[in-house]
Amino acid sequence: MSSWQRDLGLDPRFFKRKLTLSERREHAEESRMESPCKKICAIDAPSGLCVGCGRTLSEIGEWASATADRQQEILSLLPARMQDIGKTTDQ
Repeated sequence: MSSWQRDLGLDPRFFKRKLTLSERREHAEESRMESPCKKICAIDAPSGLCVGCGRTLSEIGEWASATADRQQEILSLLPARMQDIGKTTDQ
């Protein structure tokens, strides 16, 4: 806490120290989810989904920079999508 913050009577509990670069990297690695990529990269034309993982091209492109919450959101959609692709390709 800086002296000016203390002089203003600000509560020190609301001031956190900045993380070091290594701490930020460690936190980022902990919160990252493993990519659902199966290395079977081909887009199913009717659905626009990858036949290996079920993601759209947009989702594949955003994966590395997506937040953990967004990655979890994408992951939650994949089982139903893969089932739909299976139905489409079986016909």
